[in-house]
Amino acid sequence: MGNPVYVSYLIDCNWHGFSPLKPSSVFADVGYTVGTPEKIRILEDINTALGLVERSLGGKCNWSILSHPDQRYLLYRDPFLDCWREAVRQGGELSLHPHEDIPREGSRIKETGYMRAVLEDLKNVMAREGLSPNSFRSGYFGRNDELPAVLAELGLAVDFSSAPGYKEPSVEADWVGAPPSGGFIRAGDAASYGPGDVDEAGVFMIPLGWDGAGGTFTENYLFNEAAELDTLLSVYAAIRRRAETEGAAVRSAPFS
Repeated sequence: MGNPVYVSYLIDCNWHGFSPLKPSSVFADVGYTVGTPEKIRILEDINTALGLVERSLGGKCNWSILSHPDQRYLLYRDPFLDCWREAVRQGGELSLHPHEDIPREGSRIKETGYMRAVLEDLKNVMAREGLSPNSFRSGYFGRNDELPAVLAELGLAVDFSSAPGYKEPSVEADWVGAPPSGGFIRAGDAASYGPGDVDEAGVFMIPLGWDGAGGTFTENYLFNEAAELDTLLSVYAAIRRRAETEGAAVRSAPFS
């Protein structure tokens, strides 16, 4: 059978046009008002995804719940709370996904104290509703080497922020040289993890699935939001080949 590849499915729950750093009109043709969250449409889409995940994955999926300074608690209040309860009932898990963007300036992912306050607040908001997020995903795959220690303190044991081979300074993303397979993060270096690494930070990194051939989301990653089906199949085939030579692999496959 060969060496296994463990894939963690993740759904990025957001609203289209939310980001002041990268405003997009790409989804306008399917009925969204760009830049304005439409609760009914978002709710319909999440419920559709819940049904698909239950049928195809037995509910085993990570739900990455967006928060943003312009809409801090939109997805952390009714009517969306019942969606997250249903996700957990199915056997899924919840992830905090704060996009800390500043219009015309950049990302605040490097501000450790600020990120700690945001994450602690969101975790407390969910706890009051009986929900327990246990993982984190940064906005735009931003990197902060001090953050894994904070995640450990807050009980966020899994980090989905790494995109091996990807670098974009404008959003503080730099994962060049990061391992393609998951592992516990070394303290002080979010891009140092993988088989054999010492569990110093107490947080397990699950990186974006990568073919090892480049750093373009539309060509080199298991990133459904950006890549076509043929690309996803090609990337997965590359991951399977790598597993045969390097051993068991742990990857994430985000959907939006």
